[in-house]
Amino acid sequence: MPTAPRLSLNEASIVAKSFFSINAQEVAPLEGYYDQNFRIDSEKGRFVLKIWNLHQKTEFLDLQEKVMNTLSMAEIRCPRLLETAQGGTSARLSIEGQPPYLAQMLTWVEGVQWSEAASQGPEAFFKLGGFLARLTQVLMPISHPAALREFKWDLRFTGQSRPHLGAVASTRRRRIATHFLDSFESRVKTKLDDLDRSLIHNDVNAFNVFLDESATNPLGIIDFANLVRSATVGELAVGTAYGILDQPDPLRSAASIVRGYSAIRPIGEREVDLLYDLIALRLVASVLNSAHEQKLDPDNQYLHKCEEPGWTVLEKWIDIRPARALELFRES
Repeated sequence: MPTAPRLSLNEASIVAKSFFSINAQEVAPLEGYYDQNFRIDSEKGRFVLKIWNLHQKTEFLDLQEKVMNTLSMAEIRCPRLLETAQGGTSARLSIEGQPPYLAQMLTWVEGVQWSEAASQGPEAFFKLGGFLARLTQVLMPISHPAALREFKWDLRFTGQSRPHLGAVASTRRRRIATHFLDSFESRVKTKLDDLDRSLIHNDVNAFNVFLDESATNPLGIIDFANLVRSATVGELAVGTAYGILDQPDPLRSAASIVRGYSAIRPIGEREVDLLYDLIALRLVASVLNSAHEQKLDPDNQYLHKCEEPGWTVLEKWIDIRPARALELFRES
C-alpha cells in the first residue's frame, strides 16, 4: 500500500485554483490514512481538498459519490463533490518529483466531531447506536461493483493482519491479538460468511461522525474510503469498536450502542453471537495495521494516535467473559 501523498500547502493552494477555481485564503493540513487532506478557506466558503494515490480506482470514487448523494437525500449530513473547471469531479495531477495523483474538492461538513463532544455517557452511546442503524438502513439498498473487493479492513479478511504481529514490541499485546485472531479462524470466520451482507461505511469513528450544534445528536458522516459490501452487522461492530475507545467501562458503553441500534434495527441471534469477537477483531486489525504502517511511515502521527487507545480497550476486552458480553448484548 503506497504511503499518503505529500503535497505542500502551496501546492494544495495551486491545485485548488487551477482545477476548482477556488482562490485559497488559508490552507491547513487535515489528517488522513490513505489520502492527503487539506482544509481550504476561501471567499466561496470552506472546503476539503482530497488528494488520492492512483491506486484508488475511479470506479471506487464513483461509488463514494453515489453514497454521498444517497445519504444527502436521506438527510444525513455528508460532503458533496464540486466539479472541476474541466468537468467531472476529479482531476489528475502531475507534480514534479512525485507520482501522479487524483484530486477532489468536497464541501465542508458543519457540526461538532464526536471526538470533541464534552459528554459521552449512556445516552450519547445510545444515540450513536441509533445513528449506526440509520446509516445501515440507508446504505443497504446501494449496489455497486466497486464495493465487491477483498479489503483488509473488511472484517471477513481480518486474518490478513496476522503477519503484522511482528511489528508489535509487547509480548502481552501480541498474545492478546493472537488470541482474537485464533478465535476468528476457529469460530468466527465461517459464521461471519453466512450472515447477511450489504454495503457498509465500515469506518464510523470519533473523527468521522458529526453531531448537531448541541453536541448531542449524530447527524453527519465523512470519509468513505473504507466502503465495502460485507456482513451488515459489521457497521455496528466497527462503530462500536471505535465508539468505546477511551471509555473506562467499554462493555457498558458497547451495550448502550447496541441498545440504540436495536431500537431501530433489531439484531438477529447469529449477529449478536459474534459481536464480542467482531468488536475485538476490528480493534486488532486497527492496532496491527497501524503498527505495521508506522514502520513504513514513522512520521505519520495519525497512525500512532489510532493505535494506543485500541490496545487499551483490547487489554480490558480480553478480561471480559464472552458469555457476559453476550448476555448484555441480548438484553439490549
